[in-house]
Amino acid sequence: MANATTKDKMEFAFHMARHSKATPHQVQRLMRYGATLNRLATKQCNEPWTDADQKKRDSIKAQVAKVCKEIGDCTGAECSNDPRGACLKITVADGFTNDWGREGICVPTS
Repeated sequence: MANATTKDKMEFAFHMARHSKATPHQVQRLMRYGATLNRLATKQCNEPWTDADQKKRDSIKAQVAKVCKEIGDCTGAECSNDPRGACLKITVADGFTNDWGREGICVPTS
């Protein structure tokens, strides 16, 4: 999901508003975290992985979990190391997905 368009971002915000109780600020934070995870995944494909990179990834995953807990009806997040797709997918209580793997709502990256 590299090079997300405004349409991708608006679609994510719409799905989160419709299928969760996420605020616009929480949606924005999730998109920032998704972009960081995508940059780290791209780096992992192209360069040696360092302890600092792993710490950064673990920190972002903890922040994503915190936001999901704040939202309440967000049941979790799936993080991927493959930069060719959505590196972050949010699962919601009603089970809605917008990815082919039926894992969650894809977070666009910029």
